[in-house]
Amino acid sequence: MSDKKYLGKPVYLPPRLVGIIILLILALLILMANQLVGVSWARPDDPGTSPPPHPLPAILSDGQFVYGPNVGSFETRQFLEAQTGMLRDYGELVECQAQYYSINPKVLLTIIEMQSGLVTEPRSSPEAIRFAVQYRDAEGLQSQIAWLAEELYRQFYWHLYVYEPGQKQIGSDLEFVFQDGITVKTSGSLNAATYALQATLAQVSTYERWQRLASYDAPQGFYATYLRLFPGDNPLDTSNVIQPNATPPADLLKLPLPSGETWKFSGGPHAWDGVATNPWSSVDFAPPTGSCESPPTDRWVVAAASGTVSSTCGTCLIEINHGTGGWSTRYYHLTNPQVSVGRQLPRGRP
Repeated sequence: MSDKKYLGKPVYLPPRLVGIIILLILALLILMANQLVGVSWARPDDPGTSPPPHPLPAILSDGQFVYGPNVGSFETRQFLEAQTGMLRDYGELVECQAQYYSINPKVLLTIIEMQSGLVTEPRSSPEAIRFAVQYRDAEGLQSQIAWLAEELYRQFYWHLYVYEPGQKQIGSDLEFVFQDGITVKTSGSLNAATYALQATLAQVSTYERWQRLASYDAPQGFYATYLRLFPGDNPLDTSNVIQPNATPPADLLKLPLPSGETWKFSGGPHAWDGVATNPWSSVDFAPPTGSCESPPTDRWVVAAASGTVSSTCGTCLIEINHGTGGWSTRYYHLTNPQVSVGRQLPRGRP
């Protein structure tokens, strides 16, 4: 007598029905994936709306985005000279752009490595030099890095000072448009640095590639690439506070012109690019004679407070670290600078 049990006849499904079931399963998997990364997407001509997405994970802290005490003793030129990539002879170019826009040079180097491999790849093509960050509206290494630094700066401070998720006219979600025409809405709860990275990378990536670049754990993403280039450094470290706890001491700073001289107040508070928007980090002074095209040779800018020259970049920039509460001052549009990094300057000294 057999102990086998009768399990019934196998069920036959028509091939067309099987295909429909497979498509439904694939659609469900795609929906689940989009929910996991916190984005929803549609073509630009799609009139439909998407439900509010979940927040994307942070991949860079605001304190690590900026060029400040967090950079420490890092030397861009020395770092690149120790690498095998084609960027090894361009350390001064990267450093000057990082200083000019006050962006951590490690952030610029990480994105360049992601986009073209120029930091570590010794056999990069000439195309990689011409389009180091894959921005197609400008050619050449300097133009590519300048666009990258300016776009990161613009997106960071827009989110930090302008974007307010509670304002109905702005909305709670942010929107990215990619090279392939896909539009993505993402949560407005991102921190400014992560938003700046994602918004900038969206302009030089397809949506599919951007998902990897903006990922927290993808090997080719920003977070993993940063850790590979700079082991032991934490891109999410929050110890560098970007908002000062207080104003500088009332007796710390003086006007950056010699005592007894009269200069023109030629530009009120503005951002670095002359636009009267946050961050209001700059004011302009000019001697009574001469012009930008033909500056006077007998007038000198002086240190607004005692400190140490911490960085220079040609005639574009001199920075003095005053060592008091983290304050420093920067001096732009100079001709024939007479100081070098490491020099001690007393208050009021040219």
